[in-house]
Amino acid sequence: MDLLELISISPIADSNNKAFYAMAFDRENFYFNRESSKAVYKYDQELGFIDRYDIPKKYTSICYDSKDDCYWAAVGDCNNRIFRLDLSFSEIDYIKIRPSEMKFSRIAGISYDPQDDTLFVTFNHGILEIDKSGNQTARQLNCGQLYLAALSVSPNYLAVYLKNSKQYIALYTNENVFIDYEIIPCDYIINNMILHKCSDDFYLYILAMKNRTYSYLLKFRYNNFY
Repeated sequence: MDLLELISISPIADSNNKAFYAMAFDRENFYFNRESSKAVYKYDQELGFIDRYDIPKKYTSICYDSKDDCYWAAVGDCNNRIFRLDLSFSEIDYIKIRPSEMKFSRIAGISYDPQDDTLFVTFNHGILEIDKSGNQTARQLNCGQLYLAALSVSPNYLAVYLKNSKQYIALYTNENVFIDYEIIPCDYIINNMILHKCSDDFYLYILAMKNRTYSYLLKFRYNNFY
């Protein structure tokens, strides 16, 4: 059985024709934003536009925290802080992090792990897991690839990276031991991903960019058999 089973590829309609770079999901609706705009765009699960929210910064990454009912966001070139936002997307706090080996690397994405109540922060040169006190654990460091995203699928995690002109989604144990991978065609460059459980199935939603202009949502069934 494959790690991922493709269910659908759906365009995300947007009159600006500028790709979304970040995605959050609050178990009911999707929230997208792009690097060039101080706004978050709310869509339903059928990708129908609902609303637009102003935000204080041009965030490059965003995720939803189901425990504290808030959002976390990052600005790509500000690689030592993760900002906490309330439900109206106003900044209310931040976590200070120590990028260490990634001090010259921008933040590519963040995701929330509800199992351990931590954040996975993806830098172009590595991945850190960070708790809300700022304590951090290295997941991947300078392995000769360009990292795009990471996501906990407890007790394991997924990492997306580019290497030798190929795009990989790789599965690792919590001890950073490689398990399996899938190759995703570079026609769709991955920007973000979330995991959603529906009944007894797990679905992986991937926000991807085509031709550096158009946004698509790729839906996979995640075969959680490891």
